Amino acid sequence: MRKAQSQPPPPPRSIGDEMIRRLTDFADALASGRHMPERFTARQVEIPQPKPYTRRQVKRIRESLHMSQAVFAQAIGVSAELVRSWESDKRPVGTLASRLLQMIEADPQQFVRRIMNVSSAAGASTKLRRAK
Repeated sequence: MRKAQSQPPPPPRSIGDEMIRRLTDFADALASGRHMPERFTARQVEIPQPKPYTRRQVKRIRESLHMSQAVFAQAIGVSAELVRSWESDKRPVGTLASRLLQMIEADPQQFVRRIMNVSSAAGASTKLRRAK
């Protein structure tokens, strides 16, 4: 009597193979004329733009964290020159910076805690004072 041989499992698909398979499925669905939500999940999300920040608001947020312009710039990942230009109204605060300022304003203590954790994990020697 012959012993049944088991088939080895198929080799795992690469990410590239999986992407091609899914894109092919999508192209086939488009070609079929089927209504896309029947076959694929699609969501539309509207995220409101962050509010614009004035020079006084930037300075108020920075001072609420008890940070100099240089330390604040380091904490948010920009140059001290850029913070100075925001606070002197020479340059407007961009959308990305406004989003970050909005998050800082919502919970300054959490921002400082996160910065302290990231700084200590990276071996930073500069200590930031905690917001009160």
